[in-house]
Parts: sequence; structure tokens; C-alpha cells
Amino acid sequence: MADLPQIENQLRALAFFALILFTKSAPGVEPTPQKRARNRIYRLCGWAIVASIAVIAITKAAQGFLDVTLLPAQSVFWLESVAVIAFGVSWLVKGEALGILVDQE
Repeated sequence: MADLPQIENQLRALAFFALILFTKSAPGVEPTPQKRARNRIYRLCGWAIVASIAVIAITKAAQGFLDVTLLPAQSVFWLESVAVIAFGVSWLVKGEALGILVDQE
């Protein structure tokens, strides 16, 4: 099993993709309505990943510093799952695999 800092770094990378790389547009080109809608999805997914990381960090910090267990042990698994699913949705939208919000040519 991977240690917590490694997991958090991997989730941060997924958030970077969703929040920064996927939302980029060509310079000087006005984004289409579909691109703006896709960007909203990317940001929603990216912030879901960030929120998952934050909750994992807070629960682990509380467990380490205060000797208090805020969530059950399997909560990290579920929070990681939320983050990975959010990234998966953003990846499918970016890859146009779902066929929704595709730019009309």
C-alpha cells in the first residue's frame, strides 16, 4: 500500500490536470460555448479532487496531532475514489469519449 504523502502527490497531479491543463485554450481565440461548459466541468472535477485531498489531510492531521479519529479507516479509500472518479469524468469529457459538449465544426 502506498503511503499517504505519495497518494496526496498523485491526487495533486490529477487536480493540476483538471484545473490548469484541461482548461487551457488557444491564445487569442474566443472559447466556444461548449468549451466554456467543458471548463466548468473540469473545474468542478478539479475542486472535487482538491476537496478530497483536504479532507484526507485534515482527518490524518487530527488523528496524528489530536489523537482523534474523525472518520472511519476506510474513509481515505472513499475519498481517493471520489478524486479518481472526478478525474475520470474530466478525462472522458476532455477526450470527447462521452460525445457531449463537443465543438461543432
